[in-house]
Amino acid sequence: MSLPQHRTANVPRCRPAAPSEGWKALWPPPVGLLLLWGGLWLNLNTGPWLLEGGMAAVGFPTLARVYAPFVVLPAALLWLAWAGFRPRRMADSPLALLAVYGLIGMVAGLAWSPWLEYAQYWATAYLATVGVCLAASRSSGAVTKATALLLATWVATATVAAGVTVKGSGTIFGDAPTAYGIINDLEGASRASGVGRWAGVSALVAIVWAMHLGSRIARAVLLAGAGVGLYVVYRVQSRGAVFAAAAGLLFLLCLDKQRRRWALPSLVIAVFFMAAFDAGGMLPEKILNYLNRGGSEESLYTLGGRTNYYREGWEAFKKDPFFGRGFWADRLTGIGHIHDGPLEALLTAGLAGFVAYLWAWIAGWRLFARLWRRRRRLLKAQVRELAACGAVLTFFTLRAIPEITGAGYEPDLLILCAAYAYLEAVHARGPGMRERAAVLTRRPGAQVSPASA
Repeated sequence: MSLPQHRTANVPRCRPAAPSEGWKALWPPPVGLLLLWGGLWLNLNTGPWLLEGGMAAVGFPTLARVYAPFVVLPAALLWLAWAGFRPRRMADSPLALLAVYGLIGMVAGLAWSPWLEYAQYWATAYLATVGVCLAASRSSGAVTKATALLLATWVATATVAAGVTVKGSGTIFGDAPTAYGIINDLEGASRASGVGRWAGVSALVAIVWAMHLGSRIARAVLLAGAGVGLYVVYRVQSRGAVFAAAAGLLFLLCLDKQRRRWALPSLVIAVFFMAAFDAGGMLPEKILNYLNRGGSEESLYTLGGRTNYYREGWEAFKKDPFFGRGFWADRLTGIGHIHDGPLEALLTAGLAGFVAYLWAWIAGWRLFARLWRRRRRLLKAQVRELAACGAVLTFFTLRAIPEITGAGYEPDLLILCAAYAYLEAVHARGPGMRERAAVLTRRPGAQVSPASA
């Protein structure tokens, strides 16, 4: 029996929330997507240079890791075609914008790269990363798939962070004045900035989880892990990671009204105590020495020599301003690692691709802001992951200044795209299941509460 029209006029029309899209119903997991995602993670720290001695010189596991992007990209495209691609507004999809940037970079590499094989390798790896995240966020059951992808990313990030911490423990927790030279302990597998990224992101996510979980034991474990992560960031003295982690912490303090009330007073108290215990006014000098890692002030002002790369990169951009010269253009043209996301985007895909790259950042923050405004309509676990995505976005937004975050294929891209996939999936899902359940069980004539209207 249908309800009278006057009683249903204000009831939102919506379909029931599918059980498979709930936070607690992640079983069975999207095994296919997770395998593709795992292939990209295993591809890290490999590249075409490993094959310069011939395929016979490397074992099958290494060969599989090197060629993983060439399997993952077509598989992700087939997944999208088979699962039913769901188009959305380009301006609201950071993943689609990154795909446009990647395609422009791929075409530019085909036309103008000085080393075609390398340029296309990194273009394929870049598009494979974006493609898997698009498959997760655009196919049916997108929230479940994107959530599983995000959780797998948090686990992988924490695992790598724990691994590099254990392997570099002699330097990190030893008597050395700094752990900036940790790359020697890690046998070249990761620089100080890379270790800072792994530790900083893991610490921020652990803090978010500790803020939202009810178990005291879980909170204690997570906060202890976050403390170790932040200590690692401090010890490796990667300026980009230090400022990015500090910005992430400040973001979490200011995220809602309850914590925002204590953010400014806590900052004032901290500054007061630092000034009170600063015997002889040595604190500014100590901070300066920490930031320049014991080197000269000139090293600090030139960002460790990065400004020289910026100057050369800008001159190279002016030679191909419209479409760039493809992926890895900074290294393949002899400049070296450019250490700046926007400039890397200009070199890779020119002004055409830079617009898509820049708008992807804006679109990602717009999605977060929209979802945070309506967080009361989401499940508690969704709010938790939303806060974690916001902290990670803050971290990588600042890190894009001294690194090429989002503009090239690297671990930053894997973490960032997983966060984008989650934001897109939850945003496209519409009102959270808490509201949908209330609508579906509402009695005829019942009033709609302001929280769910």
